[in-house]
Amino acid sequence: MIKNKKFFFAINISALELNSESFIGKILKLITKYNIPPEIIEFEITETSLITREENATRTLEQLKNEGFKLSLDDFGTGYTAFNQLQNYPINTLKIDRSFINNINETTISNKNKNSMVEVILSLANLYDLNVVAEGVETEFQLDYLKSLGCNFFKDIYYQNLSI
Repeated sequence: MIKNKKFFFAINISALELNSESFIGKILKLITKYNIPPEIIEFEITETSLITREENATRTLEQLKNEGFKLSLDDFGTGYTAFNQLQNYPINTLKIDRSFINNINETTISNKNKNSMVEVILSLANLYDLNVVAEGVETEFQLDYLKSLGCNFFKDIYYQNLSI
């Protein structure tokens, strides 16, 4: 049994897995076999995974969430999800695509339009009570800016001197 629950595993799942009738059963069998608590596993899906056979995907996501798994929408902002659709998906977290984070620098901050997507995503997450992970944070400036907007989770921090 894994005792330290201060970490979690993020596992990507594909549209094929999301729409598979046997996916939930296989996952439950594995966590039982290896005595892994579902709350330390976060399944990451992309927006494009949700556009095909949306009803099956949503049902699978609801089952996973009911079993105690965490769910995140990966690369958010690059796919096809309309913002009002967020309320239809049982997700816990939005992961802002690194392409939006790459645009954050001293020059673009003065040009509000360049960073507006990051601000919109953070506002939406706040509205729907979702966590947000900024992917691809590479500079202290990006980190500080994202913190000032209320983002509190970061991925792929490359500079060792960044203090979270």
